[in-house]
Amino acid sequence: MLLWALLAPLSAAEDCVELAGAVRGLGQALERVKLDEATALAQDAEASLTCQDAVVNTMALTVFYQLAGSIHLFKGDSASAEIYYGRAVAVSSTGGIDETLGPDAAALYDEVRQRAMSVPGGAVGAPVGLTAWLDGRLVPQGASLDVAAGAHLLQFDTPAGVKGLVVRLSPGDVVEVTLDGRLRVVPQGPPVALTEAEAPILDETSSASDGPAWPLVGAGAGAVVLGGIGLALASSSHGAFDEAATVDEAVQLRTRTNALGGAGLALTAVGLGVAGVGLVHGTPLPLGGFTWSF
Repeated sequence: MLLWALLAPLSAAEDCVELAGAVRGLGQALERVKLDEATALAQDAEASLTCQDAVVNTMALTVFYQLAGSIHLFKGDSASAEIYYGRAVAVSSTGGIDETLGPDAAALYDEVRQRAMSVPGGAVGAPVGLTAWLDGRLVPQGASLDVAAGAHLLQFDTPAGVKGLVVRLSPGDVVEVTLDGRLRVVPQGPPVALTEAEAPILDETSSASDGPAWPLVGAGAGAVVLGGIGLALASSSHGAFDEAATVDEAVQLRTRTNALGGAGLALTAVGLGVAGVGLVHGTPLPLGGFTWSF
């Protein structure tokens, strides 16, 4: 599901902190170990992401999130560091973090990146007629851009200039910015409808539990009956041995008796087996339009 989308909170251009300048300022503050100064600048820059009057640079946005996460890590807040490292990975999933930020930052960043890459991504699209950029990358009109799950900066061109939205995608989300600058979730394929033959026929009194498979039971019973007939004929043929007038006639009677007896025994055995399976592993028996289980 789409978690949130935030319209630009700052309306006046003079209140908007330019991203590239903020990245330079964060780097300088960290070099001087001015963590409070860096924290304040990172907060102002984050609040200004959606009011940028030009398309952001993808690398600048990635480095901003990396620096913001490192500030939290240096202050002992690894949980917040993971959040901002995750945003950096969502923008650019390849590559690591600047080694000058230290081995702890590099190790945590790599852990966050591996975790993020193990889940499905999402996609953001734009309609024909709207020029849009996602994290500084041009979104093809009438198509979508595949990205990692997480927070993304979506910018689009309007008569009044570039406008921005911060969009957070959960795994599998596909969203599209409309011509009027709104977001909509794009359904993923038509719903699968069961055909009448596949759809279950149940009413409020019926049960979906398994019951006897009566067609199997009937087939098994029929085989048992046929087997019994075969055994009866075999017995009758066997009784005619004493009345055989010649050796050839006796041989014919023996052959017929063996054939009838074997077939009768086989049919009886198969019939009992099929009927047993039907009684144990069956389906409800439909009667009068309702489904009942016995």
